[in-house]
This record gives sequence, structure tokens and C-alpha cells, in this order.
Amino acid sequence: YEIASCLVGSEMCIRDRAIKYSKRFHKKVLMEVVGCPLNTLFNYGIKGKFFSFPAYLKLKKNVKKADSVLYVTKNFLQKRYPTSKPCIACSDADIIVDEKNLNNRLQKITNDFDKGKLTILTVGTLIKYKGQQDIIKAIKVLKSKGYNIEYRIVGTGKEDFLKKIAKKYDLENNIVFYGGINHKKVFELIDMSDIYIQPSYTEGLSRALLEAISRACPSIATNVGGNGELVSDEYLYSKGNIGQLILLIEKMMNKAEMFKEANNNFNRAKLYDCNILDKKRELFYLESLVRNDDYD
Repeated sequence: YEIASCLVGSEMCIRDRAIKYSKRFHKKVLMEVVGCPLNTLFNYGIKGKFFSFPAYLKLKKNVKKADSVLYVTKNFLQKRYPTSKPCIACSDADIIVDEKNLNNRLQKITNDFDKGKLTILTVGTLIKYKGQQDIIKAIKVLKSKGYNIEYRIVGTGKEDFLKKIAKKYDLENNIVFYGGINHKKVFELIDMSDIYIQPSYTEGLSRALLEAISRACPSIATNVGGNGELVSDEYLYSKGNIGQLILLIEKMMNKAEMFKEANNNFNRAKLYDCNILDKKRELFYLESLVRNDDYD
């Protein structure tokens, strides 16, 4: 019984070989579709754009070959890479959803709302398609309107291109880089921040965004990948659209909105509690093992 993970990069070759030899020796294939190579590779320069469509077609073909398919999204990846075989929507996130997180968030909104400073957090690799530069550009406009904003950036990678933009707009004192930190510290930062923003140009199902909503953090995200499954439609914006992002940040700077989105996000996160997902995933694997299928 072979499991082939649908990843991009060099691991795609491993996946393709796993499927090839599984079929040759009449083994079942369970595929886990965790992302879209079309979207991901397209954001990796000219070479990435060149390989993105062939990678998309290859994954589409391999999904159709699989005997069972696990998708991390509820809708997005299923529509792009359909299968007629047994499938399941089950995120690979590892979160525990605790009611105290919601209570703590509501208390924070009550205590901190009138302090005059808004803190925004993003977690993700420091690379252009993750979109952190768009938030910096939005803060430039918001600062000119008199808002006091601190932008906290967590993630590994080169900070130079973001620091250059921050310097250009005189925002060095508004941005804090944390680099790569452990999960415990990430959750602490989420709890300390007012708004979480996922500005990515491409996503499967963002673990960072899911972690944020599990802490009942009011969140804004681009309308790509599975983001729309985690965030309210009214707080989704088109990737790279700075104007839309500014409007949503201003809209969120309202106590009633923060209370509403804290509750909305937390209720969505309950569906992704690892205790629920682990059982769901295990049952699907077991059913896939015992199912009688005919092989070519």
C-alpha cells in the first residue's frame, strides 16, 4: 500500500514514481493533495511559470489514477483536481481548539480597543508571493491617516526586500521582524496581536491562518486557495489589491466587528481540532485499506 504526497519541487518526481510502481505491482494508491503546483510554481519566476502548467496537468492526471484521495481543503483543491474515487476533506493542521482562547480574545478586545495602537501579525516565509510587502504598503497609507500600527512579521528568509520597502516609506519603527520562532511563541504572538492577515498570492489551506482563527483572532486574507474556507467572505480581498486591504483593515478597527469575527473564526476552527481530524483521517485510511478494488 503506497501513499504518494502531492508536493511541488523535487518531491514531485518521488510522487510520480510511487504511483507508477504502485500501479505496476497492483498496490493501492492514496494521494494527499496539500497544494496546487499551478499557483505555487507560477510565483517562482520565469522557470516556475514555464513548469507550472505541466505540473498542474501531471497532478490532475495522477489524482485520477489514485484509488483514494485526501484533500486538505473542503472545496478548492477538489474542484481543481477532481476524482471519481473515494475522497475526503481533512486538513493536516495540528491544533487544539479550546474555549478559553475565545474568552481570552474577547477580554483582550474589551481591554485593548481604546489604547490607540493596532497590532497586525503575519506568519510565513519571507518571499514575495507571501505578500508581506502589500501590508507594509497599506500601513503607509493608514499611517498618513493618523493610525498607529505595529506590523509583526514571523518567518524565515531574507528580510532585506521588506526592510527596503519599510525604509522607503519611513516605516522602520512600525515593523518588527521575529524570524523563525517555535510554535509556542507563535501562539503567544497571535494572542498578543489585534488582527492576523494572510496576504499570500497562493495557498492550499494555510496552517498559519488556521492557527490564528483557532485563537479567535480577527483575520483578513486574500481570496486564494482555501482561505475562503477559514475567513468570512467580507474579509477576503484580491491578492495584491492594496486598496481593498486598507478598507478591510479600517473596517476591522471596530469593536463590534472584532467581537463578531472572533466568534466567527473560532467556530470555524472547531472543525479543524486535531482530535476530530485525526480520527477522521484514520478511519478514511482504514476504509481505503479494506476496500476491494479492481486493478488494471
